[in-house]
Amino acid sequence: VRGTWWLPQYQGFGVSLDFTHAKVYGDAATLAANNLTTLEFTDGINTLTLNGMYRFDEKYLGFRPYFGAGLGVNIPHVEVDRNNALAAGRAFGYQFGGLTAQAQAGLEYDITDRISAFTEYKFNYNWVNVSADGGDRLRTSIATNAVNFGLSFRF
Repeated sequence: VRGTWWLPQYQGFGVSLDFTHAKVYGDAATLAANNLTTLEFTDGINTLTLNGMYRFDEKYLGFRPYFGAGLGVNIPHVEVDRNNALAAGRAFGYQFGGLTAQAQAGLEYDITDRISAFTEYKFNYNWVNVSADGGDRLRTSIATNAVNFGLSFRF
């Protein structure tokens, strides 16, 4: 979900506030190497970023390119369980994870004066440092990629 404010006084430039939700799971090799039964961000690694945006005025075959980049924070739902331990050996809940960087590039096509369709590629890079289980820390970097399609509404 993104809200963008295009700044009419600054030809083509804007700012956006962007929320992204992605699911992340530890693979079998990572679980075995760390003696874990569960390592997940199943309720999501949630990111909130503030982005600088640029949208071309010119249209190419009716499509207008745009791109943006920004920084923000990530708030993962951490789920770590060491061999089906009881609550003392388990982490389960939302935590502040750290910083996030985001970049996106896309094309939009005006359907009406208030509605446009878009497709974009979005990349997020997350530096995560959270409490795992039994007082341990989990430090990792998570990169997510997405190709998004949707509709934009102008107010």
